[in-house]
Amino acid sequence: MARLREVLPRPVLVLLALVVVVQAVLLAHLLAGRAEPRDVPLAVVAPPILAQELAARAADLEGRPFEPVPTDERAAAVAAVAEGRVDAAVLVDLTRDADTLVVRTTLDPELVAAVRARVASLGSSYDRGLRVREVAPPDNPDADRSALLLLPAGWVVLGLLVAAGIAHRRGSLARTGRLAALRVGATLVGALGLGAVLAALTTTAWSGAFVVTWLAGSAVLLASGWLVLALCALYGLPGIAVAVALFVLLATPALTMRDLALLPQPWPVVVPLTPYGAGAELLGEAVQTGTTSRAPWLVLGTWLAVPLLTVALVRRERPAAQRWSGTMSASGS
Repeated sequence: MARLREVLPRPVLVLLALVVVVQAVLLAHLLAGRAEPRDVPLAVVAPPILAQELAARAADLEGRPFEPVPTDERAAAVAAVAEGRVDAAVLVDLTRDADTLVVRTTLDPELVAAVRARVASLGSSYDRGLRVREVAPPDNPDADRSALLLLPAGWVVLGLLVAAGIAHRRGSLARTGRLAALRVGATLVGALGLGAVLAALTTTAWSGAFVVTWLAGSAVLLASGWLVLALCALYGLPGIAVAVALFVLLATPALTMRDLALLPQPWPVVVPLTPYGAGAELLGEAVQTGTTSRAPWLVLGTWLAVPLLTVALVRRERPAAQRWSGTMSASGS
């Protein structure tokens, strides 16, 4: 009980309670508001002049729901949707009285409905109907959207729990530089091992995604775990609760399970800058396109570097006697 009070002193309990209230308010706001798409990449396929006109009209819609790209190459546009390079494509066939909206099977159904409504409003002025056609990622046609969102969340939670256990068992800060290096090395090896196991268990149905899932999962595990250790270095064991509060707030948009294009500002900007957002982006790219972009790796690299620098600065700036106050004395590492 005394140990629990070290982790959760009264000010930290107040902070956690406040975070829960704020998250509930944010979640209610996000779910209560009407989901309106914003800046959705949309290929507009039609004869060149008509494609340009329709793309211009789509770009001028209120609220900027689309980032339209005019083209006359139907096959390339459909492939771009399947591979995740655009979210949707509208195929205009002048020999028929209805157009086709092509969407990916891993796209948020709520986003599909919102995009369909806005595209249909464009076509209605020309007295044209609209049907929806789904296409699957070429390498992983059975990919499930829920798995692509929940797996990165699991990485974050697991990293937090492992680091919290280390800090609680071994102390908030290693006693010597050598033990600090051992702690970093052990968590690195452990994260790579856990990442490999989780990747092996979850990518059995995903072709060509093992390496990215392993590395991205390990990086997210380390990022969340090292952040816990950095906050413990700064605040002692209450740093565990501070880390939980931070991750709970950052997880609010993920709880809605909505696509980023449906979230209000600043969430579409904030989420990709979090370990969860970067991990989810990498996983989605690996499963859908077989390649990954540089930006999410840089985000994870930053989340890895900052905690290590924080711990190094704490060790340098604090007197040795101060470092160990409030930590376990005999078995600390």
